[in-house]
Amino acid sequence: MGIRISFDLKSEGPVFDGTWALIIYRYRWALTNVLGERAVNMIKAYLPTRYEYLRNPASLHGTKHFHPGLYESDIHTDRQSVDINLVHDTDVVYGPWLEGVGSRNLTTRFKGYHTFRHIAQQLELQASVIADQVIEIYIKELNA
Repeated sequence: MGIRISFDLKSEGPVFDGTWALIIYRYRWALTNVLGERAVNMIKAYLPTRYEYLRNPASLHGTKHFHPGLYESDIHTDRQSVDINLVHDTDVVYGPWLEGVGSRNLTTRFKGYHTFRHIAQQLELQASVIADQVIEIYIKELNA
């Protein structure tokens, strides 16, 4: 007489009932939200280190119609889709010039601060660590 081994398998949980797709969707939304907000905060922290008018508003003495915090206040996220949370400066007319991608940068000695490019490169290096942190709560839901 041989030994008989049997198993009872239960097929339940997010993978089997289809709720995994919603959990992954929520994770993608949360991750792009965290990355977008982190980018905005990093840009706003970086700008005063390069942009003299944010660092020293007194240097504007005598200048009319210029508010040093205006450009900084226009930087925000704009949700495009679950996977795209656009960080931009609300089409401020001098935004491309400050970044260094405007047509005037070709004809003036000012080549731009390259703030968005610099922050994008920094955030790219941090993205996988941030993604690992954000996914923790969703992994718990997937394992429920």
